[in-house]
Amino acid sequence: MSGSGPVLELDDVSVHFREDSLLTDIVPDSVKRRFGFDGESETVHAVDNVSIDIDKNDVVALVGESGCGKTTLGKAAVALQRPTSGSIRYKGHDIWDLYDGKENADMDFEQIRRALQIIHQDPGSALNPNRTVQANLSSPLERWNPELTFRDRRDRVLRLLKRIGLTPAEDYADRYAHQLSGGEQQRVALIRALMLEPDVILADEAVSALDVSLRIEIMDLMLDLQESFDTSYVFVSHNLSNARYLAGQADGSIAVMYLGRIVEYGPAEEIISNPQHPYTKILKWATPVLDPEQAAEAMREDTPMRGIDIPDATNPPTGCRFHTRCPEAREVCTQELPEFYPAPDNRNHVAACYRVDDDHEYWNSPELEDETADGYQSISD
Repeated sequence: MSGSGPVLELDDVSVHFREDSLLTDIVPDSVKRRFGFDGESETVHAVDNVSIDIDKNDVVALVGESGCGKTTLGKAAVALQRPTSGSIRYKGHDIWDLYDGKENADMDFEQIRRALQIIHQDPGSALNPNRTVQANLSSPLERWNPELTFRDRRDRVLRLLKRIGLTPAEDYADRYAHQLSGGEQQRVALIRALMLEPDVILADEAVSALDVSLRIEIMDLMLDLQESFDTSYVFVSHNLSNARYLAGQADGSIAVMYLGRIVEYGPAEEIISNPQHPYTKILKWATPVLDPEQAAEAMREDTPMRGIDIPDATNPPTGCRFHTRCPEAREVCTQELPEFYPAPDNRNHVAACYRVDDDHEYWNSPELEDETADGYQSISD
């Protein structure tokens, strides 16, 4: 990880969506009045007050269950989703102030869009099915490097195809997306994102559709290309093992998200070997790992969770948002939102949980009763 300072700075970022009820449009006003329906839309708290930095040549993995807000946060980071509040700065410039023309700088929003790219979960649908691999990969070069000739673009595409192991490159360049395997499609999607040499790439569940052996191959390729292109990854995954592999190999970080908030953040190996937040511990237990021996050991451990579904993001719980499912929750957890506390012996590893602070009043607070008899619930996807 580079020490030259952050490429992206997310400061107190929130993303809220208005969720309009279908009844607003289809129910007559007279019926609404009769049954007391006001027709007001609700606010979905997709991301709430998140601050995080992404350094040059960095890997930050966002991990959590489906619906926790990790993809929304990732899209906000690469300027694909405007935040409701907070700021996002690229090399010191506020992205959305540039977009609105409020900041005079030596760059514009179009340059930022070029510098921040994305790899989608389904590369097959992300690649234009009516264009060859050559045409898909040449498209960004045509827009951003108009001085290049057709031969220049062709040569660059062929070099990159060879670099990622798709040979003979001339054959692959003339294929269409449906003529590629899933792993080959993902390789093409990866080099398309790298074609413009961006500073940050959002990899949104980029390996989740692949089998284990291919996941490792693609993640190794991402790390290899990172060294050549000097880029950073925001890696979104529901799988803690994938996050550990990619972020750990790059000496990067893992941010664990739950219901719109980061609940634990720190160096990848530290998060895995010494999790501090109860949610991280349960997520680790519930996530299949790449090592079969570790998987067998994990399945021998019984990790309880209070048997309650994920709360509604339009009405998140008060206090710690995880307290409705947390096996360690106490009364104080229902009342106050925990701040980040540093883990023992590593101040770069923080968790938003009172249990990390040995002196907190949590330890004298009454315990909450389990709301189900069995007390167990799987959270793996």
